[in-house]
Amino acid sequence: MSDLLKTFGGANAEYTKQWHAYGVETCYDDAKEDLEFKLPEGWVDGMNETDRTRRASEWCIDEATYGVEYYLEYKVFDETQEKKTCKMHFAELDSGELEIYTGTDLSPIFGVSEGARVTLELYARVKMAKGNAVTLKLLAGEFRGQEKLAVLGKNSPGLFFVAEAGFSVFIHYGGRDCVTHIAFVGVVDDLVK
Repeated sequence: MSDLLKTFGGANAEYTKQWHAYGVETCYDDAKEDLEFKLPEGWVDGMNETDRTRRASEWCIDEATYGVEYYLEYKVFDETQEKKTCKMHFAELDSGELEIYTGTDLSPIFGVSEGARVTLELYARVKMAKGNAVTLKLLAGEFRGQEKLAVLGKNSPGLFFVAEAGFSVFIHYGGRDCVTHIAFVGVVDDLVK
């Protein structure tokens, strides 16, 4: 995801400051009114073709916010190698995107220092009118802790990545080497098509 991308029309130099706050390198050309940016590196896609095919063929949910439960499985590759699960919350944004985020259910994830490997898997579960509940993996990937963190939102240090189908992944740190909040923002329909 490190290709140089371009956006056209209506861009202005103020966008460069906003993107820079998320750790994204940008270049704005006044004459052409073009904003070029390089996506942040560090997210490694963990979805395989079986997961993608199953997600596309079995997603039977008309509305991603109605009757759907989201949860996150995560693991820090340390001495315990223990995978943990956390319930996710969600909100529809004015842009039409869905923000799926951790709440107080997430215990702080310690040991996310520079170079530490962390895997994240985002799942959706829906109860069916007939039969068992359907659980699908929506996104999966891995990131490494970094020495230099970006500023996410209002002075919150963290990491920002672009995952599959344009989903944004925000990793917020609440202290040194300690992740306290994780959010995924995007359009679920883009993932399942």
